[in-house]
Amino acid sequence: MTYYYSLITIFAIVLSLMVIDPNVGTYIDLQFKLLRIKIITLWMRVTMYPRIKYNNWEIQRRIKKIKKELDDKSNFS
Repeated sequence: MTYYYSLITIFAIVLSLMVIDPNVGTYIDLQFKLLRIKIITLWMRVTMYPRIKYNNWEIQRRIKKIKKELDDKSNFS
C-alpha cells in the first residue's frame, strides 16, 4: 500500500512542478522523446547488426578478389 502512496506523492509533486513552471513539462516531454529515440536506436542495432556484419564480410571478400585479380594481371605484364 505504501508503494501506491509513494507513486501518488511523486506524481503530485511532478504535477505541481509542471503547473508552477512550464519548463518542467517541456523537460519531461523532451526526456520521453529522448527515451523513445534511444529505444528505437537500440532496436535497430539489435535487428540490423547481423546483417551489417554479413555485408561487411561480403564487401571485404569482394575487395580481396579484386586485389588478387589486379595482382595477377600486373604479374603477367
